Amino acid sequence: MENTTQHLYLSLGSNQGDRLQYMIDAIQCITEEEVGIIINYSSVYESISWGFKGNNFYNSCIEITYNKDLSDILTRLQFIEYKLGRERLESTQNNDEDSQAKEYHNRTIDIDILWTSDPTYQIIEHPRLTLPHPRLHLRQFVLKPLYEIAPDWIHPISGKSIKLLLQECNDFSEIRCLRGFDLERLVINDL
Repeated sequence: MENTTQHLYLSLGSNQGDRLQYMIDAIQCITEEEVGIIINYSSVYESISWGFKGNNFYNSCIEITYNKDLSDILTRLQFIEYKLGRERLESTQNNDEDSQAKEYHNRTIDIDILWTSDPTYQIIEHPRLTLPHPRLHLRQFVLKPLYEIAPDWIHPISGKSIKLLLQECNDFSEIRCLRGFDLERLVINDL
């Protein structure tokens, strides 16, 4: 990939310990680990755990500019998750229910790459990274915060707008916006 500045959209989630602090710490680490420059933050949402029984999650999306290889960014993001106590359960490459059940569990922090503005990499199918995120259209807790920061986004595979994806989403689980949880302000105050 050329070293030109592109936009990358990330989803953050936490359902263990001080969930908001883990999200703040992840955002600070994204800057410290030189993943990219954060230019936009969504609101923080609370939702029930998805795919397993667990604590409620706090979720948010951020937009960053970057000029690194996506593989390098993924490695840095996984290091941040590890640094913040994320435990990865052994998973397989299968898409059966047993392997998916191993994927869903409580976590201090989860950072997912949702999509990139780089036209060369908008659609990727690789064992380490699939873009756009293969399940983002199924999850309100991703779609709602992403809609806040990228209301004009069109899914490059389905051709559907994010607004239409939200309308068609079959995830009817309760999700609520946490008023007064301004991540940008909280991150700055935490420095």
